[in-house]
This record gives sequence, C-alpha cells and structure tokens, in this order.
Amino acid sequence: IPGDSVQWVLSPTAGSEYDASFSSVSNATVSGGNVAATYTLLDNLNVKAGLFTYHRVRRYRSRLLGPAFSEDFNMSEAQFDLKLGDKVFNPENYRPGGLNFYEYTTGAHNYNAQRHLWAGYIMPEWRPTNRLFIQAGLRLEQFNQRIDTLGVADGTSAQLLKNSKTDLLPAINTIYYLNDRTNLRFSYGQTVVRPNEREL
Repeated sequence: IPGDSVQWVLSPTAGSEYDASFSSVSNATVSGGNVAATYTLLDNLNVKAGLFTYHRVRRYRSRLLGPAFSEDFNMSEAQFDLKLGDKVFNPENYRPGGLNFYEYTTGAHNYNAQRHLWAGYIMPEWRPTNRLFIQAGLRLEQFNQRIDTLGVADGTSAQLLKNSKTDLLPAINTIYYLNDRTNLRFSYGQTVVRPNEREL
C-alpha cells in the first residue's frame, strides 16, 4: 500500500528464529535425453519403443537473519520503544543494551540433492479391423534420489536421505469408431508422482 511502512514489533521473546527474515538460493543442473523408434511388423501392427533418462543435481542454501535483544538488554530500563516501526534497522539501535543482528542459520537449512531417472517402454499399436484401434504399453522406470543435509534437531549431525524404487507401469487405449463423427474410447494407465526434496 503506497505510503505504508513495514512495522517491526519485538516481543520480550525476540531472539528466536520466528522473528527472523528468510532468504534462499537454489542452483540446479539438469540433463537428460531420449531415443525412440517405430517398427512395422504387419500391415496393421506397429511397435514403438524408446529409452528416456533424466538427471538433476541441486544445491540449496538459505539464511535466517533478524534483529534480537542483546544479552545485556534490560527491559525495565525502557531504553527504547519496543515498537520500532521502520526504524528497526537504525544504526543507533544496534549497541550494548540495545539490539544486535543475529543469524539463526544452521546446517539443517541447507542441502545437496540428486535425482536420477532411467526409463524404457514398448508400445504396440494394432488395428484388427477398420473400426477398432488398440494401443498397449509397458514402461519400466528406475528412480534414485539422494539428499545430504544436517539433522534438524541440532543442525550439526550428518543426515542422508535415500529413495530408490523400480516401477512397472502398464497402459492401454482402445478406440472403436462407430461412424465418421462418433467413437467409443476406453483408457487405463498407471503413473508415478515422485517426491520433491521438500517433501522428504
């Protein structure tokens, strides 16, 4: 809102991470590729096959910074008004008996992550009649995920999270053409939603 200023209010419990300002930087490198081919086995039967790979390496860094009461601050002396408004960052506030600027960041706020996916599929397409089309498929996925960070409890002990899984995912799609303007379709398939780093 034009003309309004940010209002900072320091409570008697100021000095916890809940009073801090959060900032983060994320750098990711992504690579991958795919190859596919179609083979005609009969006049009414084609087979498609392919390979796919995806890789991502991510480096996440964040910081928690905020004003806090200095260790020798005495509430009873009323050295300044606790409702500092937009003057909270004035230099005269940061002194013995006043405020200091504290960093609450620990190792638990940062992590390095990797995710790797390899997949292959085969998909026949068959037209037994002029009115019926059948497409079936089978996809095999191998997924590996790794996160290196520090423990949430103390922010210093190493913590390693791993997620590795192999999935076989079938699919089928059938179309029956009633006439030039109308058709009936039946489809079934399975897919997988992979967890991201924040969810782990």
